[in-house]
Formats: sequence, structure tokens, C-alpha cells
Amino acid sequence: MMMGRWFGGWGYDPFIDGGGWWMMGIGMLFNILFWGALIYLAIRFLNKSSVNGFDGNQSENPEEILRKRYARSEITREEYQQMLADLKK
Repeated sequence: MMMGRWFGGWGYDPFIDGGGWWMMGIGMLFNILFWGALIYLAIRFLNKSSVNGFDGNQSENPEEILRKRYARSEITREEYQQMLADLKK
């Protein structure tokens, strides 16, 4: 009875004689992709640029901020005009 290439009488084992080496490569590739994606998402989640509503953009001038507050209806027209006049003084 031939036992060299047969696996316990259940058929041919592709891993004997290096037949399954490519599966190890695919497994390694998926492992690297999984951990890479996990690390990327963790870093992206932890480094949120917006903390408590601050987006880090300091280039906006006060008039731009005031205009946005008025557009969001946070202040009335009279408050907007008064604050704008105060800023232009």
C-alpha cells in the first residue's frame, strides 16, 4: 500500500511536498492587511482633529465666524449688525 502521498487513507494531502505553500502566502497577506487596517483606523479615530467643536482652523477672521453664527441662526439680525459694527471699530 502506498503511504507516501496519501494522507491517512483519506486522499492526497496538498501540503505534503510543498503543494500548499501559496495558501500560507495568502494567509500572511490577509493578516498584514487586517492588522494594517486596524492600526490605520485606530490612529484615525484617536487623532480626531475636531475636539469639542474645535476644528483647528485658526485662519478664520472674526467677521467670518460672526457670519457663520448668523447663518446658523445663533444670533439675530440686530445682534449680528451690532457685533459687526463693534468689530469694525
